[in-house]
Amino acid sequence: MKKRFFSLFIIFGLFFGFISLVQAEESVLAGFAGPSYAGLGEEISFDININNVNGSSDGKLYAYGGYIYYDSQYLEFVSFNGINAFQGNYRVLDKNKVKISLIDFTMSNGVSSGKIGTVTFRTIKTGNTSVTMNDIEATDQEKNLDVSFYQKLLAINTSQGEESDNNCNLSNLYIEGYELFPAFSNNVKTYYAYVPSSTMSLNVFAEAEDSRATVIGSGTINLSSRTKITNIIVTAEDGSISVYDIVINKSLVTLNQNNITITGLSNKIYTGKYITQNINVVYDGKTLVLGKDYKISYSNNKNVGTALVTIEGTGSYVGKISYSFKINKANNPLAVTTKLKTVKYTKVKKKKQVVAPITVTKKQGVVTFIKQKGSSSKLSINKTTGKITVKKGTKKGTYKIIVKINATGNANYNAKYLIKTIKVKVK
Repeated sequence: MKKRFFSLFIIFGLFFGFISLVQAEESVLAGFAGPSYAGLGEEISFDININNVNGSSDGKLYAYGGYIYYDSQYLEFVSFNGINAFQGNYRVLDKNKVKISLIDFTMSNGVSSGKIGTVTFRTIKTGNTSVTMNDIEATDQEKNLDVSFYQKLLAINTSQGEESDNNCNLSNLYIEGYELFPAFSNNVKTYYAYVPSSTMSLNVFAEAEDSRATVIGSGTINLSSRTKITNIIVTAEDGSISVYDIVINKSLVTLNQNNITITGLSNKIYTGKYITQNINVVYDGKTLVLGKDYKISYSNNKNVGTALVTIEGTGSYVGKISYSFKINKANNPLAVTTKLKTVKYTKVKKKKQVVAPITVTKKQGVVTFIKQKGSSSKLSINKTTGKITVKKGTKKGTYKIIVKINATGNANYNAKYLIKTIKVKVK
């Protein structure tokens, strides 16, 4: 957290740039609150009001900035200030555009709902105009927040008009083709709707009780994720606000062995490493996407035996299905090399001589050495070491021994044997 706010301090000093992060579904509602009517030549102030901080790590906003736009034919910029813990700064870019920034340098207060800054104008011409903000960035302690901003409408008269209305209720709210839970009532602010998992968009309709109130957030809503929270914002004539939330959930599909088809699953050979499968999953003719629609996990997938691969639905899919596959033993990599050995007749005449002409590598399991038929009676072999003994008194000449070198294998490797003929020369 300290690292993020250290970055914000530097950027604040460089005039209000904000960290650019990957946007998520975290959001905040912001707008101007203040009078809807003003007399000519008056100074009027609009508060930047924060509501509905969603998805924030602690439900609060700590930094906010962007561009205030106004019509310089009707309004003249006077000042901008922060409120409470938020320190404000601004720069007038041209006659109808001011860049502003607000940051809570304490890193401990923040705001989930309330005022964070005030902008003041002087009215210079009668008529209808508006004040709004664009290119807004806001952050909590960890990430950027998506900002929905509602503009402020203002009527400027030669003298102040009658008191504006504060009715910010809806008279009707519905989704075309789908039912809201609970049924609509203007004093209920949160609703739920359930749609098929294949739904990509839907139409939301909202109507204010007072014809002078403004409504934003209705219309066509795109559904890119499994859950979508739509904010319907009603702004009364005097700037009062009501927010109606619709939580739209896509119905989940439960995967099971009866409704999906998998390909790419096969038995494998032991490799000494964890073994995976190249699996494709098809549901109702649609190839599901790994990482989006499902994830894969394994168990017992290294050594020889029965391994399990588990497919688990994600996103619009739920359910777990496990499939087994065999990991079979690998071939034994046993390798044997031999070489001709020579012993001196003068030595073997006096006593037996021992030579080691066999080298064994890459063996898996216990290795034994067995003398085979057709071997010289003058030569014998040690069953465990593979060393060859030349019998005492053996005369000069070349003798051969045929040896079966056997590796028993183990839990992960098959048994293997090799037949080698070794020659020993007495001279």
